[in-house]
Amino acid sequence: MPKDDTLDRHLARIQRVIDHIAAHLDDPIDLDRLAEVACFSPHHFHRAYRYLLGETVADTVRRLRLHRAAGTLLESETAMARIARRAGYGSAAAFSRAFAERYGQPPGAYRGTRRSFPFDPPEGETAMPDVTYRTLAPIRVAAVRHIGPYIWRSAAASTS
Repeated sequence: MPKDDTLDRHLARIQRVIDHIAAHLDDPIDLDRLAEVACFSPHHFHRAYRYLLGETVADTVRRLRLHRAAGTLLESETAMARIARRAGYGSAAAFSRAFAERYGQPPGAYRGTRRSFPFDPPEGETAMPDVTYRTLAPIRVAAVRHIGPYIWRSAAASTS
């Protein structure tokens, strides 16, 4: 069997896991359950996941929860402590540190920003950065297909 076919099957299995995580973002993450979803042994699942995505399951969950929190900050006036708890943080301070590390500013400042295009750049900055075109050697890349709204919401999340 060609190597590319194996890679494609592994990517499809990992995609099922990502979909499962997104659908159960508020639930505790069970690595054995995720391995079952991927039809891998727990050990092989962890290795394949990290190899194919470049991050651990915990990194993915943290990233998706912070992403959802960013959307909540922009779309609602939900209390910061509630957003922090829903993102899996025990305190607003811990959430604020993690959010600032990921998004470059604390959640309170992020909430006040306008994130739509076209946008007015901050004073002294241009709307578009300089672009440089380069020819690179061919590289192999992986992608996760995205369908639907940019900010993912479960049916349960939209009612809370």
